[in-house]
Amino acid sequence: MIDLDGELRGLFAPMSPRVFFARHWERQPRLIRGTADKFAHLAFSTEALYRIGRDPAESQVCKAWVDMRREIAIDPRSIARHYRAGRSICMRDVQASHAPLQRVVAAMKATLGLAHEIGFAGYLSPRQQGIPLHCDRHDVFVLQIEGTKEWRYARAPSVAFPLTATQPANPASMNRFVAMHAREAAAIPAPRDLLRAVLRPGDLLYLPGGTFHATLAAQHSLSLTLGCTPRPVFAMVGQAIQRAFQHDPDWRRNLPPAAPGDATAARAIEQLLRARIRDLSRWLQAADVETFASVWRSDVAGFSWVPPVAARAALEPATPLVRAWPVTTGRRRTGPVEVVAANRVFTVPRRHHRLVDGLASHAQFTPRDTQHWGRCSWPTARAFLELMLHHGIVERA
Repeated sequence: MIDLDGELRGLFAPMSPRVFFARHWERQPRLIRGTADKFAHLAFSTEALYRIGRDPAESQVCKAWVDMRREIAIDPRSIARHYRAGRSICMRDVQASHAPLQRVVAAMKATLGLAHEIGFAGYLSPRQQGIPLHCDRHDVFVLQIEGTKEWRYARAPSVAFPLTATQPANPASMNRFVAMHAREAAAIPAPRDLLRAVLRPGDLLYLPGGTFHATLAAQHSLSLTLGCTPRPVFAMVGQAIQRAFQHDPDWRRNLPPAAPGDATAARAIEQLLRARIRDLSRWLQAADVETFASVWRSDVAGFSWVPPVAARAALEPATPLVRAWPVTTGRRRTGPVEVVAANRVFTVPRRHHRLVDGLASHAQFTPRDTQHWGRCSWPTARAFLELMLHHGIVERA
């Protein structure tokens, strides 16, 4: 059974996760000093990064910085060679091949209910290397694993929930960032206005999206960055619209070509768009909050996790069971009940909603308890629990 609360406590210690998210999340940077062995349970090291690079997953893109000025894509199998050449390296999605990091991602998603796309990147830097001033669109948690690294960062985000990021050592991307956020008076901080901190093993630094920062490793440094890529409200609304109309060819089609000055083609496009606006208006009149909340629940369940293969021993009424994951449900009063637990989204008939409600409110129980909650027959309770066991949502105690 994954101790989700324990994973979060270990990440933020000595600060309480509840205090962190109440005071700092999406608001301001926060440095949390930790003991040298704080992240030892993650079992991550330079050698672990090399091992992951030797057999990378498809999503594990790797890049390096040449002379702290130019970013290049590299083969993950060549990490050691580029490190010896004096380049900083970043490898994405290292949790895909490292179970302790998967547990942290699972805790962030399932316990906190974050709809963000969450994943770890490994950053390896030789002496006197780092990354010039830039800002990310996403929130990041930096975990220092080996060596030390100097961070210089702004006191607050230049803009809340930025539309874009900037690229290191790229003035054009800086100008584009300022122009895109002109209404919010976004500005690039001057070097004298940046805070300075040297991260040592066990330290954690949180930077909200839009916070400018630069790094420099005086000697060898290995860190993990836990990135939380946002899923804005407008993106979730768009996804709900796509769900509603994806089976309609009139919505899947492309707009026809229209040469400049072709009035007939322009009128045809206008007519097509008016028809889609009428469709959308009728759909919005019938839509409710659950239409969009369902998309949010799917995003909360969007992380990689494969349940362990459980023994198929028969369930008895007194078999002790534990719930391995938090369980949440939709609020529709009609139709099947949508259930989210771990990275699973499924539905159960509404007449059995008491089974789900009971499971959500009890961490330890027996099949006999489940039958009592659900006010159902023994075969129904057993079938429900066998489904939960199959998905790893319930485990034998």
